[in-house]
This record gives sequence, structure tokens and C-alpha cells, in this order.
Amino acid sequence: MRYLPLISILALFAGFTALTAHPHSFIDYSAKVIVDQSGFRAVEIGWLFDEYFTESIVVDYDMDQSGDFDETEVKAIYDEAFINVATFNYFLLLTLDDQEIVIDSTSDFSVSMREERMFYRFTVPLPESSAKQFTVMSYDPTFFIFLEMKSTDDLSVQCPQGMKYDVLTDDRMIDFEMYGELPVKEYIIILGTSHE
Repeated sequence: MRYLPLISILALFAGFTALTAHPHSFIDYSAKVIVDQSGFRAVEIGWLFDEYFTESIVVDYDMDQSGDFDETEVKAIYDEAFINVATFNYFLLLTLDDQEIVIDSTSDFSVSMREERMFYRFTVPLPESSAKQFTVMSYDPTFFIFLEMKSTDDLSVQCPQGMKYDVLTDDRMIDFEMYGELPVKEYIIILGTSHE
């Protein structure tokens, strides 16, 4: 039966402000920025969930208790515990040359276990652009979920051999509704600079 786990999942992804006295769930996120000769093409996002959310998903969706997820189980997770975050732009603020990107679709959604924690992976295609700068940051504006990139190793760039780029970080002030402005780490990739 799915009643209690679904309540926790719906609360997690609906962003109910009545429940947001502090973060109730935690995600370690990663990002792989994909670049070709024409510029930025996509960003692959990884979410590593805390133990509580992991338990909810495993109990509710690993129907054969195999410890991994078949195609049918992944489809159910996608429909019931992922796609509704589209309302929040998948908790992502992405820009190309300071132009914010509204995410219309994602692809390659997968679910696996990593270090006994639930791991989602999905790809966000980027619009065609000649932009030389791309930024990524991740946060839940209701502060129900706390998203954090644990280290700079969780940000990578896949690009043609010999292409130069640089990676910078900054703390950007974001308005978190009930809490006012708080700093969120912003990751900036600039093409044509010193890093190889």
C-alpha cells in the first residue's frame, strides 16, 4: 500500500509553505555540462537523496524488492515522484549569457542506488545559442528541500579535446519566501578561457 509514502513524496515535491519551517529533505546534486564545437548543448543533472526519501521510494516502488528498478518501476517513479518538479523548473536556475532558461523538457531519466541512497539522473537540453557563458545553480524556493553540490568535483565539463574553458563560483543572494535572502552557490562556465 502506498498511502504513507505517497504523502511524504507529495509533501516533498509540492513545496507546501506550511511545512517549510526548515528543510525536510536533502539532495546532493551534481552537474555535467555538455559542450560541442557549436557551444553549450545540455546539462546532465544527478540527485542523490537522503536516507528518508530513499526509504519511501524503495518501499513504494521496488515492487520485487530486487534492490534496483526495472523499466516499469522507473516509469512509475517518473510519473509519481519526479515530473511534478517541472513546476519548479526542476529546482534549477540555468542561464546562457545571463538569459534565464525555462526548462520545457528533460530526457534520459534514470533511477539507481548509490551508497544505499536513491540516485536520479536526467538531462536538460539547452537551446541553440552562441553564448560563451553558462551558469547553473539549484535550490527549492520554498526551502522545503535543501540542494547542495558537495564539492567542485561534482561539476564537470564534457567538451571537445583542446577546447579551453574556465569554471568560477559565486554566492548569489536568492529570496526564499518566508526567510528572506540567503546565499546559494552559483557555478559559472566560461568558454575560450584558460582551463583545458
